[in-house]
Amino acid sequence: MTDRTIDTLGDAFREYRTPFENQRFIADFVAKVDAAALLRYSDHFRVERRSGEPALQVHHSSTIGFRSEDEVQELVGDVKPFPSEWLPGCWGVRHPVSAQSGGGERSGSPRQVANEPCPRCGEVMSLAGCDWCGWAP
Repeated sequence: MTDRTIDTLGDAFREYRTPFENQRFIADFVAKVDAAALLRYSDHFRVERRSGEPALQVHHSSTIGFRSEDEVQELVGDVKPFPSEWLPGCWGVRHPVSAQSGGGERSGSPRQVANEPCPRCGEVMSLAGCDWCGWAP
């Protein structure tokens, strides 16, 4: 165990202030993954897989790291996935409640939101691009 290890999914939700509405959505697909560990990062937590396949990176507005559109359908259900630019060859899903102010704690004031996921990290972008990973159109 490292100091990055998170003991439970509930602990991850509290630490990352996951909106209640997103917790069940995330918990449902995490329960279907053979998780080896939960690890903390600065702006997201990861669900490491025992299989060694890409970890699921759970951000405030989305989760990326699904291997295919079929895996999204199998684990998450009937949602519209997006291709991840951050993890080439992987897919992401938007959470039911997305950050409408564009970054929660990082943003001091509301901004205009494009209401589209960033193709790199999946966070909701402003009209100028993504404040989380720096991607710009």
